[in-house]
Amino acid sequence: MLSRFTENTKRDWRFLKEVNETRLLALIKEKDGISRVELAKEAKMSKTAVSEIINRLINSGLIKEEGKGESTSRGGKRPTKLFIDTVGGFVFGIQIKRTNSSISLADSMGKEISRSIIEYEANPKLNEVFELLKDTMDRMMHEQKREIEKLIGIGIGVPGMVDSKTGNLILAETLQGWADQTFADKFIEYFNAPVVVDNDINIQTWGEYLLGAGEHQNDMILVHIGDGIGAGIIENEVLVRGIMGGAGEIGYLSLKPYKSILKENIFYHPEQEYVGQLFTRSNTIEAFKRAYIKSENDVPATFEIKNLRTFFSQADLGDTVAQKVIDDMSIILAVLCSNLIIMLNSSMLVLSGSGFNYSQYFLQKLQEEIHEYIAVAPLQRSTKIVYGQLNSEAALKGAVSLALDILYKPFIRK
Repeated sequence: MLSRFTENTKRDWRFLKEVNETRLLALIKEKDGISRVELAKEAKMSKTAVSEIINRLINSGLIKEEGKGESTSRGGKRPTKLFIDTVGGFVFGIQIKRTNSSISLADSMGKEISRSIIEYEANPKLNEVFELLKDTMDRMMHEQKREIEKLIGIGIGVPGMVDSKTGNLILAETLQGWADQTFADKFIEYFNAPVVVDNDINIQTWGEYLLGAGEHQNDMILVHIGDGIGAGIIENEVLVRGIMGGAGEIGYLSLKPYKSILKENIFYHPEQEYVGQLFTRSNTIEAFKRAYIKSENDVPATFEIKNLRTFFSQADLGDTVAQKVIDDMSIILAVLCSNLIIMLNSSMLVLSGSGFNYSQYFLQKLQEEIHEYIAVAPLQRSTKIVYGQLNSEAALKGAVSLALDILYKPFIRK
């Protein structure tokens, strides 16, 4: 496996060689079949320099040369084509949650080969989860006949604020006792491979940006509502993390400026101090429950199951009680989203959340509210507001993509 890090911070020949390796690898991945001559032209490098790097990459097992391309206009031998060798390397993508973790083993093109899910009691110990993860990863490598020496890297998404330099959690409310412990180092020491750790909303945003709704955008905002609310931000094709990994933590915004407009809102009660408290799953369920109790409308048959999607689908069917709850939800959410759009002027806002996804009433109501707030020209109609396409798959795909960046993007140590 290629060395991904250089101890020399200067731009010496070793550093440049590594950058050129990743440049050529990225081009080969993008073209999925390109000759050495074409590669030299695309990379604006000499044929000799390209051939030297290509030979090294072939010997490392990361790429292969096969098949025949089109002959030149002057005839002659047709060139062979270069491809990523998908058995030459692999990555792990991991999504860690409060009661379970998902693990994806993917090849060097990002195609998933194997997946596993481990479950545990809420608020587990960090060491306990690490032992479960490494044992499962060992088993997956053994079952898929993947050698640990070909492990390119590991991408991990965790709930909380992450120090992107160390890979440690700064704040982890749903994983009590995990903050300020060495986290990434445990995987690095055991697997002897690079590790990228990021906030779960960030990796979900990255996955949706690369492979979902934001695939053809240069910038994007993702707002996720689950057991709370958070946002991920892409600007100029870069994931914005902030100085402490807290960019997009809109759940910590104070409710004080909005209390005057929240008095009659069914989501709000005076004890709430932060935006995130409005959008917890339990608070949302209670809002629907209070609305149906006050009304004389028939309660949905699955009410007691507390299935949020049921309530949102009732709004699509014309249920006025469910629509009133969604109207109240939209008022608050539209203020948050509008502020993000005005500050960042992004081309797309992606909404994510298993409870409301696919509700056309909710999406239309939110679009109307947001467009009313951002009616100041030239912002109106400049931002697309859509649902995410990957849903629960976004975070795991994002973790895999972050791990692949270790191979396809140069590492620059500042």
